[in-house]
Amino acid sequence: MHPIRRAVPEDALSIAELILGEAHHVTLMPDGMGAETVLASMRADAIDRNIRSGQFCYWVYPDAHGHDLLGVLGLREGKHLYQLFVRSDHHHKGLGRALWEQLWADWPDQWQQPEQITVNASPYGLKAYESFGFEAVGKLSEINGIAYIPMRKHLPTSPFQRS
Repeated sequence: MHPIRRAVPEDALSIAELILGEAHHVTLMPDGMGAETVLASMRADAIDRNIRSGQFCYWVYPDAHGHDLLGVLGLREGKHLYQLFVRSDHHHKGLGRALWEQLWADWPDQWQQPEQITVNASPYGLKAYESFGFEAVGKLSEINGIAYIPMRKHLPTSPFQRS
């Protein structure tokens, strides 16, 4: 197992490369046509701003050499799972779950534990989020060139429990 760590601004380019390389899992069109606004939020400059803002926290899963990222998880304001991407050649190997569990082991001090966490799950990622304990709270929606299902996970009041 490779050490998952919190991202720093210098990771923004690597995070963006990973996410943009896997964005076809969330866009309606394979080339991203129509999803330009969403794709702009995945660029290195946007990721850098997110990390520096203090409103987001990212965790990265580096490869064995520490050069490339195999996965990334981004949390917004301690209550919305903003981004979770794993490189396609590493799907179904437990990396997404490892990132999810690291979130709970390394909860940012600046945020209180919320009553629930939300995510807008791509149809591709639906089963993974269900395995984390999320439940759909709405129907499949399409907006800005992406498809998603709004989901939430109610959390125990204390202590933090992993799932």
